[in-house]
Amino acid sequence: MSNVFFDLTRSDKGFNYRWVQPPQVTYLVSTVDRWGNHNITPVTLGTCVGANSLPNPQDSNYYYAFSVGSADVPDIPARDAFHNLEAVPECVISYPGAELMEQIWATALPIPAGIEEMQVAGLTPLPSRMVRPAGVAECPINMEARVESSYAVGEHYRLYICQILGVSVDQGLLATDKGNPLHYGMMSIAPLFEVTIAREENLPPRLYFGQIDTEHLTRTPDDMGPSNKWVGSFADWIEDEARRGKIGEQERQEILSLYDVWQSDPDPAENGEVKAALTGYLRQIVWDRR
Repeated sequence: MSNVFFDLTRSDKGFNYRWVQPPQVTYLVSTVDRWGNHNITPVTLGTCVGANSLPNPQDSNYYYAFSVGSADVPDIPARDAFHNLEAVPECVISYPGAELMEQIWATALPIPAGIEEMQVAGLTPLPSRMVRPAGVAECPINMEARVESSYAVGEHYRLYICQILGVSVDQGLLATDKGNPLHYGMMSIAPLFEVTIAREENLPPRLYFGQIDTEHLTRTPDDMGPSNKWVGSFADWIEDEARRGKIGEQERQEILSLYDVWQSDPDPAENGEVKAALTGYLRQIVWDRR
């Protein structure tokens, strides 16, 4: 395999940025300005970045991060969502289903600030319980969120990290998810993924959308990794591999001993032999699928 290297610190001429940004699920970010006017911005630069259930129900450890344009670039002004979030750091993140594609197109039009995309697109406000912006009633999933921090990303974007305070989910969707042993969650709404921006001959550039085929999903093999946990600890993994018969008791002890030595000094210059031996054992475990 031969590679072509692009030095993006110098120029991205001739580089397709879709090598960096894969297809990402499309969602709507609802914000308000200081006068209370709503804005809806379709976004794909971002996703959930933390989701853990905690023992104390008063705590929340659910976070979402996304970027929006914060500066004017040729043919694209700074997004209204940027101005609104700077004034009112709250939002609602909504997942639309594929049936709302035309409404998504409408929300992406260059509608003047303060003119509400929701009304132009024929969408219905869903009153929020914990933040000022409203969600979108036609979207079966609406996440109410508060901005925790934000950072400039280069010259043209601002990254927002938000805590998800509450989520409204359609009752029918909840029933569907409960009845599905795989618990697809938002995949049950047939979400749209922004795939590319391209032009056809003699036509202007336009967004292309696509969907994931949930009929063709692959399960990680049951004989790979800890038996009762998705990740687990290293000791759990090695214990279960010994139970499967991939390694013997002497090998198990040797692997754990090598692991302890490596953890005490993970310097390949000092412990290169330990690293090589441990790597060899793990390659054997992973690829010996008897």
